Amino acid sequence: MPGTLFHPVWVALVTVLVTTFWARRYYRAGKKLPTYLRIRSIPRDCSEPELFSALSALGSSGGPSNVLVQSLHPSPTDQSTQVATVQFLALPPVLASLSEKSCQASISVNLFGKSSFKAVFDGSLMGLTPLSCPAKADVDIIAVPGLGGHAIKSWRRPDREQVWLRDFLAQDVPEARILTYGYDTLVVKSQSKASIADLAKSFLEALKNCRISAEEQRRPIIFLAHSLGGLVVKEALAQASVTGKNEDMESQKIFKSCYGLMFFGVPNKGLNNASLVSMAKGHPNETLIRDLQVDSGHETSSFLRSLHHRFDSAFHFDSRIIAFYENRHTRTLKETPLGSSRFEPLGPWQLIVTQDSATSISRSQKPSDSIAMERDHKDLVKFGDSHEDDYSTVKRNLVEIIRLAPLVVSSRFAEENAHRMLPLNRPSSQNPPGIQNGEEDQFTTVHSTENQGRWSDRKIETAKREALDERHIRVLQTLGNSPVSSIPISIASTGGGQSEIDYPVTTLPTFRNFSFVGRDDVLKDMHNLLLPPNSSPPSGPSCCVLHGLGGQGKSQTALEYAFRYRDAYDATFWLQAETDQELARSYALIAKKLGLSPGGSGNGTAEDGLDPSKGIENARKWLESTTGRKWLLIFDNLEETDDLLTYLPTKPECKGSVIITTQKAHMMSVTDNFRKIPLQPLTSDDGAKLLFKSMDREPLNEQENSYALQISEWVGGLPLAIATIGGYMKLSSSSANRILARLQRSSKVWASSGEGAVSHYKKTLATVFDLALSELKPNTRHLIDIMAFLNPDHIPEEMLVLKQDSPGLQFLNDEDEFLEMTHDLGLRQLVKWSTTSTGAYLSIHRSLQRNVLHSLHGDPDAGKRQRIFEESFSLVRNVVPKPSRRLDSEPDLWPRFSKYVPQVISLRDHSTWPDPPLSLGLHVAKMLSEVGTFLWHTGQFHDCDLALTTAEKIVMAQDIDIQVLPESKDLLSDIYNFTGILCDIVGVSKRADSLRIRLACLDLRKEAYKAIPPSEVTVDDEIRLENAWSDVGCAYMQLGKYDEAGVIFDKMLEYFKRWGSKSKYPFEYAKYYHHCAFVRMAQGKPIEAIEYSKEGVDLQMEHEGEINTMVLINQYDLASLLFNAGEVTKSLELHEEVLEARIRLCGDGSQFTLESYESAATLHYFLGNYSKAEYVSPLTSLPTEPLIRSGRSYLRTCLDWHYRAHWTREGIARAQFRLSLVLEKLGNTQGAKEELKAARAVRDEFLKLYPQYLVPDPADESAVFDQMLPMWVSQFTGKLQKGGRRVVLPL
Repeated sequence: MPGTLFHPVWVALVTVLVTTFWARRYYRAGKKLPTYLRIRSIPRDCSEPELFSALSALGSSGGPSNVLVQSLHPSPTDQSTQVATVQFLALPPVLASLSEKSCQASISVNLFGKSSFKAVFDGSLMGLTPLSCPAKADVDIIAVPGLGGHAIKSWRRPDREQVWLRDFLAQDVPEARILTYGYDTLVVKSQSKASIADLAKSFLEALKNCRISAEEQRRPIIFLAHSLGGLVVKEALAQASVTGKNEDMESQKIFKSCYGLMFFGVPNKGLNNASLVSMAKGHPNETLIRDLQVDSGHETSSFLRSLHHRFDSAFHFDSRIIAFYENRHTRTLKETPLGSSRFEPLGPWQLIVTQDSATSISRSQKPSDSIAMERDHKDLVKFGDSHEDDYSTVKRNLVEIIRLAPLVVSSRFAEENAHRMLPLNRPSSQNPPGIQNGEEDQFTTVHSTENQGRWSDRKIETAKREALDERHIRVLQTLGNSPVSSIPISIASTGGGQSEIDYPVTTLPTFRNFSFVGRDDVLKDMHNLLLPPNSSPPSGPSCCVLHGLGGQGKSQTALEYAFRYRDAYDATFWLQAETDQELARSYALIAKKLGLSPGGSGNGTAEDGLDPSKGIENARKWLESTTGRKWLLIFDNLEETDDLLTYLPTKPECKGSVIITTQKAHMMSVTDNFRKIPLQPLTSDDGAKLLFKSMDREPLNEQENSYALQISEWVGGLPLAIATIGGYMKLSSSSANRILARLQRSSKVWASSGEGAVSHYKKTLATVFDLALSELKPNTRHLIDIMAFLNPDHIPEEMLVLKQDSPGLQFLNDEDEFLEMTHDLGLRQLVKWSTTSTGAYLSIHRSLQRNVLHSLHGDPDAGKRQRIFEESFSLVRNVVPKPSRRLDSEPDLWPRFSKYVPQVISLRDHSTWPDPPLSLGLHVAKMLSEVGTFLWHTGQFHDCDLALTTAEKIVMAQDIDIQVLPESKDLLSDIYNFTGILCDIVGVSKRADSLRIRLACLDLRKEAYKAIPPSEVTVDDEIRLENAWSDVGCAYMQLGKYDEAGVIFDKMLEYFKRWGSKSKYPFEYAKYYHHCAFVRMAQGKPIEAIEYSKEGVDLQMEHEGEINTMVLINQYDLASLLFNAGEVTKSLELHEEVLEARIRLCGDGSQFTLESYESAATLHYFLGNYSKAEYVSPLTSLPTEPLIRSGRSYLRTCLDWHYRAHWTREGIARAQFRLSLVLEKLGNTQGAKEELKAARAVRDEFLKLYPQYLVPDPADESAVFDQMLPMWVSQFTGKLQKGGRRVVLPL
């Protein structure tokens, strides 16, 4: 009965749910890989539960949990049947011979309560398979996999069950019919000799078969294609475009219906995978594989060149073409030792399809539609879930394509219909040469196709422009600008001879850039110069010259001025001044706008009836003779001053203003009231604002804004670079931290075009400086190539003019030529020269520097980049001092280190950018290690870590016979000496590494010491060995093993006494007393601990000769030990003295300073000074002026600065915990909860990761936070606090 519980429909539904649950558990357990099959010829009235029940009854031993029905949709070729995709965990016996690679099988399937049907099973899924079929589809999305691909598995991540085309995309774009196409592209042992042309022809036939009705034939098509699949699509469209006979009009309709192409890693210019050739060698598909490859000279095959030409010539519709390209290398296949044509991913890592190859699709493609993915070639189309960034990018672009596709495609067919109704009056005798009378229809069809494309494009473009005009008018109204009637649009009539002019009039080429930020002071200065307030008018026009680097925002600043002050002018004219031809055309357009030239369409060319020379003459006369009107001329991107002579009005009675933008700083005065304004880079804050305006959104949080500040600084505040990166981020949906990491690794974004406000700019970041660089003399270009590897802000001139022995640097020895080179670079604004108290410096803009490095990376001379680097290194090596073998602090060398260390850091950074990094030798590692010594002593931990990490990588990358050399081991021990110390300042996450590295350093030092004959051992040799022992003792203290450390330190003292007195070796003795102070405190001897600590401070001061970072380390530790000994007030007083000094010496952004902020704040908390005024800040006030500094303000300051200081997570978490306590005391309960939650999240994570080091104290939550930090960063709990016992010390 229908109402019974055991009705077949209920049974089927329950079975579906049970099967889904158990099948997924079974699959995820990894016990057996499923088999994906397609089933065709299913009756239309068969439901999914009925099909499931029928398949479950086929007799599989796997039971009802053996099969999943994943889709069931009408057949695209036979509307009376359906097609299903299913997944079997184990094939039923009746299908045991079937696999995903075998042929199809017809099996009789019984439906409950219905007759049986003959189902066709196959695993290859050749042809088109529907994955989504709405009742009324607006578009067809057709997915074509790549070489060796599969119609289903190619679109699924291997560790996930979902196929994103079917399981994500179908829900996100329900208006689309989605089909996937399978075809035979087996690589190994292939028996198919089909070429790409053959594959495309079969594909085209399959498309015709699934687009039968009139509605289907005109339905827009969007192709999604991976790798080879994109070439098949291009070839199919190229074939369809040249088919002109009536009997194959279906092909033309497919061609006209195509609006969107989404290509993923398509090798338009070939791919790099030599293993494919060996896999196919001797097989019928060898020709196809060779057509895909680039040859040894990276040349594209003749077939791909031909395909590109045919497709590019045919596909010039208004369309959307998006190219996704890979950024990761792919492990290539290699034949296994077992042979038998078995290939495994054991070959070299390669970038299979380069960015250039993947993005060279068609001239119809916009550069901005080239999008990078951080994936390798095979994973470009394998998305695991709908929340992945890459899938979101694909979906967003697809939604936009689907929105526009119906309008564009319908207009193509509408124009075709209209053209067909036009009478053809040409007699047969007037056919074009070579066209016979019988071929007239063919000529007419082809001719009409070409024309209707242009008519359709014009219609769509007109509609777009009208919509854009309306949008901008609405924006202006919303923002409260001038009424629409006063918006400066083309008001003047274009008719000839008009005497009345409808003001205001303008030839501004674009809308206002609402992404413009900053420059307020510049704009005010410009306005005061051009229209001086409360003063007599100048004689002749006023002129302002904006000069600066390309991409600095000169044109945008001039444009912003024109809009911001448009009410002050009756006429505003924009002149393209880069070439004389552009300038003449722009100037003639003024006459056209003013109605001073007869006829024409307003384009300012002889072809449209306007005589440029006559127009220029008339326009200049009007500008010079019009006294009752104020006008503004903007000469944009002027190259030569001589070009102005014909165009610049100069009569005294002129009431006009002139703005000139140029890259030339040496422009002479051209009017009486003349001023040059050098346009500076944007500040970091303005750059961050521009970045987010380019993305049409606000920063998500303070951390994202911090990354944006870093991006702005990284490109030197260049507006073009920032806006380009912002547009790139918007299109790719990339986060700020992800794009910053990519910028620091790759130069690919340098070739990206701008979006939004800079989309009209003709140059990319890679070409914006090309003109200026191309005009340089060889030696001058050589000099700027060298400077690209150096610090862009301060390149000491003395480093360049010292006598150079290297052959490649001989040109720098000629003083006169050097002056000429720097003068030439200065005139072109490529280099700036300045002086300070420490000497003369050259500087180069960061974006120009990146441009030069980018060009060196792509130079045809493959060795040029390496040679230039070595020359730059030679310059720096000559001036960087070398520390002593003892690696102690040497204050006398600090001034020279301070001057030249930035050059070493830049060498390191620029040797690794762009990817791949240069090959560096031991000489580079040696200098990096030496510089690491200075960076550690001055508290520049982040740069120190980068320098030492690079140095270690260089050493370990050498051949083994180089690594075992004594000098290599000696160098490695020096590197370990300071990397171990760096581990100490991090905290618990590096605690194990600290001891491991210290022991490795000790082993190397022991080995080196034993190799020295006893009679040749020096004090320096012994100091190097004892320093390694001392560092092991420090690692023991970090583990809480103070007694073991004390034994090592006391043993060291015996050596010190044998070497000499404290006055002879103050630095070594200072280390001893400093370290032992902590041991004595942990041993319960606070008085002795404080005495030792004070002795360490005095000896360090004696060695250094002045207060510096090393002295402040000792003073900070003394302040911390004073707290442990119970002297809280004295501790706070000393902590604040150290904080003041650290702010002065290191700045707020130093980890040293942040630790002082946090320690002082904690003591304020203990003393109850939550908001008491008791601190003087040297940064913001004079010493006599009080500034309120509470515990809260200290903590807020250090947390606000931690992004720039690269502070550790351990330090941040403890500061957040302390801040939560302060906020609770101040009554901010919600703020306290938020800070406590963040702190506890880090604490809980570390408790799981490092249980051997962290022991919670139920009575004091702060104990774990102290344990997370190094023992010499103010321990308020633990052994040091217990050892102090709060003994009151004698004064």
